[in-house]
Amino acid sequence: MGFLAAAGPRALPEIPEGLSPDASGQLPSRAVPGGPLVPAQPRFLVVDGRRISYVDVGDGPTVLLLHGLGHSTHGWRKVIAPIASAGYRVMAVDLPGFGYSDRPGDYSLAHYIDFVAHWLDLHCIERAALIGNSMGGAITAAFAGTHPERAAAAVLVDPGGFGREVSWLLRLAGLRVVRSAMGLRVSAWQVRRALRLIFADPSRIEDEDVRRILEINALPGARQAFLEIARGSIGLRGVRPDVALGEVPGRITAATLIIWGDRDRIIPVSHAELAHRAIPHSQVVIFERCGHVPQLEMPERFTDEVLRFFRTSSPAG
Repeated sequence: MGFLAAAGPRALPEIPEGLSPDASGQLPSRAVPGGPLVPAQPRFLVVDGRRISYVDVGDGPTVLLLHGLGHSTHGWRKVIAPIASAGYRVMAVDLPGFGYSDRPGDYSLAHYIDFVAHWLDLHCIERAALIGNSMGGAITAAFAGTHPERAAAAVLVDPGGFGREVSWLLRLAGLRVVRSAMGLRVSAWQVRRALRLIFADPSRIEDEDVRRILEINALPGARQAFLEIARGSIGLRGVRPDVALGEVPGRITAATLIIWGDRDRIIPVSHAELAHRAIPHSQVVIFERCGHVPQLEMPERFTDEVLRFFRTSSPAG
């Protein structure tokens, strides 16, 4: 498997509290708790003229992780090392406009589909298994449907795009007056309150989640992608019909696993059946007492289900 990234051991770049990348993109290394990987400097790569922050660990068939709206690679931190340890090369990116990546100004679904294709091309990866949560799940489904020859397997985690119903938080974010208010500085209390909508069990919200969101939100233009996507794709009646996935999921040929938390308050679990009916060769696993981010709320079970699925579907990069 060829790739054009810098040589050397791949490691999970944990960014310590209160520390952001400098102009050269360098950060001190730190250990990965519970992981077998040797820490090294985090990576930044220029894709289509924009600097992209990413994680690249392990060796084997490639698994690409795509985060949700307003999140970053940090949302995968509990599952990257376990999946890599099972014999996979795990790559997670801060999608353009999110995390520590540059802000492109174009936040259309078509742009993100092209980005995934260019990312794989840059690393000389013909095929990869993709795992996407929320917005990342919609991108995963769209990419697998428009580039079926490049998707070895797909895991959709509480994905968007299969129905109009979404939480009122997202619907209101599409309103101009609310967008203006959301442009103001947020507090730790506000972040934790928002996370209570995402997690079914508030006790699973960690201080690290709050710190990282605050740090990223403080970066210039950090909330622009969230607000632009909300404005362009969501209204008071929910997801706008013109941005739904439509018939694209029906063209997915890869084996597909759909994971959903039964207490998801962002995108209702009823959409799991819509996704299952839309995608051939798909299977559904419902996590009980779980919210919108199973990979954070129930990481052990999430990893077990994904690895079981990979063993039976045999994804190869």
